[in-house]
Amino acid sequence: LKAIPAKAFSKATVMLAPPSKYGDYKYVLNIDEDKTQRLLGIVNQNTASYNAPDGIFSITPTLLTSSNKFRTSISGSFTNRNSPTTKEHLEQHNLIDNSLLKQSSKKSKTGENYRARGVFSYDLAKQHFITGEFQYVSINAKEKDNINSWKEENHLQKTFIQNSAKSNSTESFRGEFNHQYDFSKPGRTLNTVYSFNHTPTNKKSNASVEGNYEPKALPLLLKGKEKQEEHTIQMHYLDPLSSRISLETSLSYIYRDYQTKSKYMDIN
Repeated sequence: LKAIPAKAFSKATVMLAPPSKYGDYKYVLNIDEDKTQRLLGIVNQNTASYNAPDGIFSITPTLLTSSNKFRTSISGSFTNRNSPTTKEHLEQHNLIDNSLLKQSSKKSKTGENYRARGVFSYDLAKQHFITGEFQYVSINAKEKDNINSWKEENHLQKTFIQNSAKSNSTESFRGEFNHQYDFSKPGRTLNTVYSFNHTPTNKKSNASVEGNYEPKALPLLLKGKEKQEEHTIQMHYLDPLSSRISLETSLSYIYRDYQTKSKYMDIN
């Protein structure tokens, strides 16, 4: 709110939707705009930041608009990851079988995240309004791992080079729409809310091996898909019957669908 020009509004109040002392309800910002002013601006919620150790760069701008009975806020964010390569070295001497193991590895992570979020509210009439929110998220992550192993056991040497890679890609669509009706009696409200979440995910890992290696030391290959889908419809009614007694009731329906398909392969 500090970034919004004050001259665009004549009054701003915060209320519960619906008003209630208990329960998990949402706060609604009710803004009465000055009809001689219109709001249109871009706000950068946080300055562009760069995390050097993890190689993460992110930026988040927001667009605000307001006109008559319609208000909206649209924001987006971009995050890029290109982490510095991590190097590890292991040297292990087993006195029981007089074996020696040496390993060196390099790991790196890259990826991009895209996020878009929109919120709006619209006054249908004096006593009822609608609010809505939608989100879109796209996440792409990749990991690369290179391992060099050298082992000497019973005067025999075994060496191999393993290159492995993992990639995950996820898209998520989320949204919610809320209709609130305020009856003529103060405090009597009816809320109808519909929300949905759709999240498909693709996972893949692969590896290539060179040299004389031990099969038990290698991971399985994975190729799989996941999907999560959820739809929810809720209705909530609140009626203050008197100063001491109030009626509060709700009804909800939830549909969930989770699907997972995976295929494991042994490179041996």
